[in-house]
Amino acid sequence: MDRNSNSQISMIWTNPIAYELSKRLVEERQLDCRVILAELLEVEEVAASEVNRGAKIIISRGGVWNRIQKKVAIPMVAVRFAFSDFASAIEEASRYGEQIAMIVFSEVMLESAKKEYYYWKVKTVVIQVADIKEAREEIASLKKKGISAIVGGVTIRKLAAEKGIPCVLFGCNEDVVLEAIYDAQRLLKLLLAQEVRYRTISMLLDNSSEGMMTLDKGGVITNMNKVALKILGGGLREEDVLGRECVELFPFPAIIAGTMQGKRFYNYLVTYGNHYLAVSSLPIVADNIIKGIIINIQDSDDIQAVENKIRRHSATKGYTAKYTLQNIIGKSGGIVKAKHQAMMYAGVDSTVMICGDSGTGKELFAQSIHNASSRRNQPFVAVNCAAFPESLLESELFGYEKGAFTGASPSGKAGIFEMAHKGTIFLDEIGEMAVTLQSRLLRVIQEREIVRLGGSSVIPVDVRIISATNKNLLEEMKKGNFRKDLYYRLSVLTLQLPLLEERQEDIVPLALQFARTFGDNHGREITGIAPGAQALLKAHRYFGNIRELSNIIERAAIFATDTEISEEDVKMALFGTSFSETVCLENTDAAKCTAAGSGTADGGGRVNREKERIKAALHETDGNCTKAAELLHISRTTLWRKMKKYMIKEEAQ
Repeated sequence: MDRNSNSQISMIWTNPIAYELSKRLVEERQLDCRVILAELLEVEEVAASEVNRGAKIIISRGGVWNRIQKKVAIPMVAVRFAFSDFASAIEEASRYGEQIAMIVFSEVMLESAKKEYYYWKVKTVVIQVADIKEAREEIASLKKKGISAIVGGVTIRKLAAEKGIPCVLFGCNEDVVLEAIYDAQRLLKLLLAQEVRYRTISMLLDNSSEGMMTLDKGGVITNMNKVALKILGGGLREEDVLGRECVELFPFPAIIAGTMQGKRFYNYLVTYGNHYLAVSSLPIVADNIIKGIIINIQDSDDIQAVENKIRRHSATKGYTAKYTLQNIIGKSGGIVKAKHQAMMYAGVDSTVMICGDSGTGKELFAQSIHNASSRRNQPFVAVNCAAFPESLLESELFGYEKGAFTGASPSGKAGIFEMAHKGTIFLDEIGEMAVTLQSRLLRVIQEREIVRLGGSSVIPVDVRIISATNKNLLEEMKKGNFRKDLYYRLSVLTLQLPLLEERQEDIVPLALQFARTFGDNHGREITGIAPGAQALLKAHRYFGNIRELSNIIERAAIFATDTEISEEDVKMALFGTSFSETVCLENTDAAKCTAAGSGTADGGGRVNREKERIKAALHETDGNCTKAAELLHISRTTLWRKMKKYMIKEEAQ
């Protein structure tokens, strides 16, 4: 078997002298090159066979090189003609006489012969012919002129033999043969490196999540990856599009024309069939001349899928709803009704407004509705509208572009409406939102789109809105503090949560759950609550609702020295502060003090007692609202609201 049968370099000769010389050099020097001898009329077929076998470079000379290079698409290396190739043949031909002619097919051979012409010992006529027919005519003409001998290749020798004219084959210099082989080896190394780069680029293109195509300067498609073919659809194959003008197939004429003028396009929206494509493009420039275009294509559905993936990833960083309806403890009529309504609301996508005092579990219900809905696998984003100044709340809700305001992030920021896309946004204490922001929120609900601060691009959003309030929004509307149109947009469905004092039978189960949770979190085992402690918990008036109960149980659990919370532990949790004593001292007798925590007084009595407790807390803390709120087991925001309600703000100063 030929040692070089798998070589990627093939050398094809019709000249037996050159063939034998080349074969000997390859064998002696163990060069990676396959040497082949063929008939002139067969060289194209032989070359095609070598390409099919795996040859990447072909070496040849003269007329053979001419014939092959027109038929194959791989690089070719020409064996150049040396002075000795001509001189040795002419010297041998001169033995037949002084009238010698040289016949060549190749322009390269003609030019080489002209360069050496003046150095030949015997003046020779050099003739170039286009084909065998013309060569036969020239040889016939030379015979009539009495030519002595002809110098040429194998084909010329055969034609000369037909006319009885001696013909000497061109010689072959071993240095130029070796030079050609070495040139081919260097070229092969470059080709293989280029193939690796090309395969790498092809793999990058075909494994890209985006469609990509390239056009030449005439707008003809030169490359297109599989993703682009898939996005553009219609069962297109690569062979269907390559070599065709892009505008014949796809609606990008404005982009192509603009890019050919040096413009760049980024996420230019194009209607394609029944959906949108985001098309980007940039010119391919070499030597300050535009040579073509690179076009990037994304399907709007794919973009949305990526956005959803990002948003789901963001959800793992905190934008999740932890609670479900199963986490809501209670068997009282009010809470059972609220849970039933919440489950019904979860089955639809309408806005929900949750009403209830502070600490009644509004966010717990909001999370539960989200987790029972079809949006459960999407983000749940909560924001307290009372926790931010108006300007900051606006940027939190709608986001901002870079440089939108002093101190803005240089890269801009997505707002919570964007982060909640496909999920749920919970707007707590919606009644505290400024009227100017209410207008923007109303537009978002109506149009389902937002514009970032400092931006101009419209961003579609798909969110379900659940809001919550502890205010009487009907009263706020009368005062002009809340927009009527926004109220009716937000309150398509309403959910009223009961006060804890209306859920007497739920107090102990809730307390037990809080006790166990505290024990688990702090490595303590708390298994129950003593009957006397339960009675105290039931008798207490919870102005802070469930949040207050949770705080009381946490304090009691800290005081507990056993696995059961005792009556003394609860007393310490309830009355272990001078504030509690102050409240009792302000009542004229023990009966009034007991009534203050019994939960049996009428609504007016409750208002008076709440007002007195707030005044007492402020007195106890020298008007420090933060400390007073802690004593009352309510948030500072709720304290401010109640102070305004009872008009005791001046006393806090």
